[in-house]
Amino acid sequence: MSSKYDYLVKLLLVGDSGVGKSSLLIKFADNIFDFSGVPTIGIDFKLKIININDKKVKLQLIDTAGQERFRSIVHAHFRNAEGLIFVFDLTNRESFENINYWLDYAEKYNSKKPVKIIIGNKSDMIDKRQVTKEELEKLKLPYFETSAKNDSVDEPFYNISKLIVEQKKNIVIENNNNNGDDIVKFVDPVRPSKNKCCK
Repeated sequence: MSSKYDYLVKLLLVGDSGVGKSSLLIKFADNIFDFSGVPTIGIDFKLKIININDKKVKLQLIDTAGQERFRSIVHAHFRNAEGLIFVFDLTNRESFENINYWLDYAEKYNSKKPVKIIIGNKSDMIDKRQVTKEELEKLKLPYFETSAKNDSVDEPFYNISKLIVEQKKNIVIENNNNNGDDIVKFVDPVRPSKNKCCK
């Protein structure tokens, strides 16, 4: 992998154990589906370089364990995350209801106001679905449905990465002539008023 890139973006996948975070990560990074279903122990890392508006963006992708016993390891990585991808299993209602827990968890351990999206995984298992479209329309964050087994999962990863790159580009640097230091002001990107990614 080339070491040259224009932006570095750190993304965390967050959610209950067994919702398919590892499968999503491996499918996006390596374009293969992991049939093993082995739970992540602590954290796992992947790197991938993508192109956004003719810029090379290096993604640090971190898969976090959902089990309680690994929380002390996981929360350390929340502090520097620029993007959080909250994942639940469309066939497991409890994992959907626990998204609020993970959102609160992120508020507690990340003070940087990271960009956030939600993924409902295992959309291929229609007959076992436990979360309705109406409930999903009430989500206040960009939402995507995926199947790591059957579909491309690129859209949500590119979406959140593009928002973060725009955020980085909108950093306005003003030169302070008095002491030569730079004053950095962060300007939030304009978000779409209506999410069109959930169909």
